[in-house]
Amino acid sequence: MTLFISNLAARLTFAFVVLAAGAAALEVGVRSFGPVEHSILFEPLAAHIRGTSAGKFLDLIVDDPVLFWRLAPDQRLPNDAHPFKGVISNAQGLREDHLIPRRKPSDEIRILFVGDSCTFGLGSVHTNDFVEMVEAALRERYPGIPTECVNAGVPGYTIYQGWQWLLRDGFDYDPDLVLFAFGWNDAKPWVGLSDLKYFQRMQASGPPPGLRWSRVARRIWRSLHPLELPDGKPEARVPPDEFRWILGEVDAACRKRGIDFMPILWCYYDNLAMYEDPVNIRPIQNVMHDFARDRTFGPDKTTGSVDLVAAFQEAILTTQRSHLYLDRGCHMRTSGNRVVADAVLAKIEPWYRDRIRARPE
Repeated sequence: MTLFISNLAARLTFAFVVLAAGAAALEVGVRSFGPVEHSILFEPLAAHIRGTSAGKFLDLIVDDPVLFWRLAPDQRLPNDAHPFKGVISNAQGLREDHLIPRRKPSDEIRILFVGDSCTFGLGSVHTNDFVEMVEAALRERYPGIPTECVNAGVPGYTIYQGWQWLLRDGFDYDPDLVLFAFGWNDAKPWVGLSDLKYFQRMQASGPPPGLRWSRVARRIWRSLHPLELPDGKPEARVPPDEFRWILGEVDAACRKRGIDFMPILWCYYDNLAMYEDPVNIRPIQNVMHDFARDRTFGPDKTTGSVDLVAAFQEAILTTQRSHLYLDRGCHMRTSGNRVVADAVLAKIEPWYRDRIRARPE
């Protein structure tokens, strides 16, 4: 009897090992040769911009199951192309002309800018985007202090996508400060679900948490529980209540890791009337204003956001709006990016100097 039980145990163990090896081989095969996982929201984007001047963007992005799309790696265009020009992405899918080490040197100060096409610098070569201007100014003003400003802007992104990218990839870059600039795409009508609700439905349609690591399990589960977009009236990609909730989630995720966080309240063309108070303030801008009012930033305890509406109010006293904006929406000319960079610098320099003092000897 003992021998029988021993033989049975050996056979079961052998069968388990064979099954485990087969499952592992299948997982490796699917990961290596199977179809790429995708988001069903990629095609609505493609349909919206295909055939327009923005249609060139489809050649610069790849599908992503969580982010919907991301910049394809190692993309370059001529400097005189339009509206995308020059360096588009490095091998990491960042708008940088060099690789960013995942772990920064102990003496480096690293600032991560997450945003949409405004942060990306649509219409400009990468050296004329405001992120590059901030980096150049800090390096000039504080020579000898290793400083890296990372441009993680992606055209078309909402705060949902920025949040998900930060959780999945952004924190791996070991930033000391994270700045978020969103709002334009968030208010745009989308499919029958907001970005967040689509993500929640996607999570609910996936396998149990213990199996989500497996691409095989995900494919089997979603073949049995297909995710479809509902019919109905398009919904804003990120309504104001969801925008406020995600802001809080980003703030909490940064605080948990000991990283400082600050949103950038963007200024749009129609926010400004010549020599008058701001007009057409958008609901999401009000959300960001209220969020910042309840927070402080830096050693001088100023309000916790970069207020570009105030900065551009001052700028149009001496410069016409059309000389600052590339279009009548949200994108900046080089002179407009300079106003943004100056406003960011004014806000973060006290924090930056404090970080210098706190660096290890």
